Amino acid sequence: MGQADSSSKQTINIYNKAWAEWVLQTENVTVEAELSGEFQFIARASDSLMQVRGQDSRTEEVLRSCVTRIREEPRALELETILSVFASYVMDTDVIKRIVRWEMNILKGSPILQEALAERYETGQREGKFEESLAWLQRILAVRFQLDEVGFEKRGLAELTLEQLESLGEVALTAVTLAEFDEAVNQAKE
Repeated sequence: MGQADSSSKQTINIYNKAWAEWVLQTENVTVEAELSGEFQFIARASDSLMQVRGQDSRTEEVLRSCVTRIREEPRALELETILSVFASYVMDTDVIKRIVRWEMNILKGSPILQEALAERYETGQREGKFEESLAWLQRILAVRFQLDEVGFEKRGLAELTLEQLESLGEVALTAVTLAEFDEAVNQAKE
């Protein structure tokens, strides 16, 4: 396999604003970032991915221009789907769906999307478990030591980790006094 000609990528890097205006056939474009070529869908060394923003009133027009240009490419459907994902960060999804062919099957197979969804799920699970542990600990302290919500919040337990909360839950069940529990909280914070 021969070496790729990356001179066009270098030219785009140097003159990225002019390049974006030419490709989109519009002026007043701001190149916010040139993104890494390590994305899975950038197959050639000469490909370049930029984060571009048009004037707010022309964002929809800029998207239409991008879609028109992309539809000339051999992998148009895949590229269009990727464009829709990026556009969703700055535009209303209904507007994007009107302009772009939103192919969910391609998105579902994307390792980047799968990783993002897994991370979001894991974060949600962890946050849910944390909230559950915090509520459980508050119930134990209310029953065992008649600790009200203000007294609970004063202890700053929401600042602790899930593992610390779980450990303190065991202490709350076995501590003879509230002072004994507070001592364990102070040790956990150290």
